[in-house]
Amino acid sequence: MKKILALTIVIQLTIINLVASCSGTLYQAQAQATAGLYIDPASYTAHRIGETFNVTVNIRNLETSQRLIVAQFRVVYNDTLLQAVDVREGPFLQQFNNVAEPPYTTFIKYTENDLLWGPNVLVGILVMPNSTGQYTNYPYGNGTLATITFETIYRPVAPSSPATCLLNLTDTLLVGDAQDQENVTEIPQATPISATYYAQAILLPTLTIQPSDYTSTLLGELFNLNVNIDNLDADSKLICAQFRVQYNATLLQAIDATEGTFLQQFPNSADQPYTFFIKYIEDDKHYGPNVLIGILLMPSSTGQYTNYPQGNGTLATITFETISQPSSSQPPITSDLVLSDTLLVSNLNGQDVGEIKQGTPVNGLYQVQAPTFTYEPAEPSAGEVTIFKVTEPPNHALLNYTWNFGDGITTNTTSPTITHAFPSTGQYNVTLTVIMGNATATAVETVTVGFYVPLGVTAEVGSLHFKGETAEFTVLTTDSGKPINPTSLEAKLYFNGALINNLSSAIQTVDTGFYRIPYYIPTDASPGEYTLLVQAKYYGANGASIAKFTINPTLTTWNDQIAQITAIQNGIATISNGITNLSLNLTAINATLTGLIVNNGQVLASISTSVGTLSTKLDTINGKIGDVTGSNVTISSILGNITTKLDGIQSTATTTLYAASILSAIAAVLAVAILILMRKK
Repeated sequence: MKKILALTIVIQLTIINLVASCSGTLYQAQAQATAGLYIDPASYTAHRIGETFNVTVNIRNLETSQRLIVAQFRVVYNDTLLQAVDVREGPFLQQFNNVAEPPYTTFIKYTENDLLWGPNVLVGILVMPNSTGQYTNYPYGNGTLATITFETIYRPVAPSSPATCLLNLTDTLLVGDAQDQENVTEIPQATPISATYYAQAILLPTLTIQPSDYTSTLLGELFNLNVNIDNLDADSKLICAQFRVQYNATLLQAIDATEGTFLQQFPNSADQPYTFFIKYIEDDKHYGPNVLIGILLMPSSTGQYTNYPQGNGTLATITFETISQPSSSQPPITSDLVLSDTLLVSNLNGQDVGEIKQGTPVNGLYQVQAPTFTYEPAEPSAGEVTIFKVTEPPNHALLNYTWNFGDGITTNTTSPTITHAFPSTGQYNVTLTVIMGNATATAVETVTVGFYVPLGVTAEVGSLHFKGETAEFTVLTTDSGKPINPTSLEAKLYFNGALINNLSSAIQTVDTGFYRIPYYIPTDASPGEYTLLVQAKYYGANGASIAKFTINPTLTTWNDQIAQITAIQNGIATISNGITNLSLNLTAINATLTGLIVNNGQVLASISTSVGTLSTKLDTINGKIGDVTGSNVTISSILGNITTKLDGIQSTATTTLYAASILSAIAAVLAVAILILMRKK
């Protein structure tokens, strides 16, 4: 009992110096060292100041025969990087209680800055004996002795390397209860395993202009440039950003500047405004023409910041207009868009502010090219209408265009598209002058005009088609009446003036100059008139043709009589009205067997579809009798089943059922049934 009290006093006073002042004697055990202490995880990387993380000090390979009753250790750390904020006992030793009620252990902890060890956490744990001072339950196995919570208090700033320190597990001691219960022994142990701590460096935020280069193509063009911030770390504690964008005012005019969405994503108050945005478009004596931007992140109602920006995003968007452009005889003009006077302000400690180090700003490059225009066809024929077009950007001011076609004709217009027919063959220098206010720019193209015999193109599409139909269009191309294979052939389908399908890849060769174009009409096709445009080229000759057809929602206008299905193959029905045929997908038109009808002494199937009512022979839809009950007969087919009364298909006493091939048996059964029924009547 004296030994236990002495150990308790030693632990409480010095945590582990079991010296001669104790009533018991500390002996060095001779057993092989198997037990060992280690820190888990073996390494940890912090990414934020204020970030907390846990490490555990664990024991492993402890044997019962080692009779552990005391464990002690220190974890030494760098207090310029870390702060120990909590130490808690682990569950391991408390599992091996020697008393009926807690406490099962005595846990002592000190967070100190020792003259010898420096900043460290000192831990001692005593397994409590039973009420008689004896031990009957000794720990064994693996487990956690203590958990230490650290807080990151510093991170270096790039380009410095990550900060690192050793979580040094040292001054370890394991004490065992001697066999005679009067002495204690030091348990041999394996070399303690420490851990490594890293603090990730704070990246330098960088301001950039995006896109990094922009090319303007026309006077009056409006375009946007974003000023972005990249690699912003929350530990930079950004609360204010300022910058200027300098530009060449002879080429550009700054129209407007608007705040980006980035800083507004990090509100510190419950209600807007989350930021304060300032802009100035000015011509400064020092900076020249520039756009000056300032953005302040607003604090909370108490003047505090709790939500600091991080990541990448747009601080502001500046809208420019092109006000000058070179002519085609001049090279493109370039100008730098310079980010200058950049300042990022940090909330250092909640009261003071400081400047945030930043990477070198990334400027932008602006370029304006001479105007251009296109014309079609590329080799026009004398007298042929040629289309000239200026490619306009999506956003631009209203411009005036002067066209000099080189044949004595000059035209002024505000439209970017114009047509012209050259009177004779030859080469013409076509000059376009783009005008905006006092600014002008010109483009010149040489157009070669020849005389070409038109290529013959004939397209046939039929007059009426239906949703779900597989239509077939035909094309014939000729040169002086002789069929030829063109060097280029295109087919495009239009509806209500809009291109809905390019059928060029579906063109199939039938013979020289003769082509077919199968086209499946979608089930959701809109009813109305459609136009097929076919264009062909044969070396220097061009030709085109259009053909129109109507898509009708039903078969009503195709034939006043009931149309009949004459054949079915792979789900495609051939439908005839006695004059012409069409092919419809049965699934697409929702074909369903709905009844039987008598037509010209034949029993036919009545088919309901989304385009109208059809009829067909029973053998076409593989009709079979499934059941006859009294005067009711059930007929199954590939289009479904129906049940009908026998008298529903009677016409006269001489009426017989049409039967062929697989329906001969059906006809015989129905004929007998009809005769029996008539005799009863």
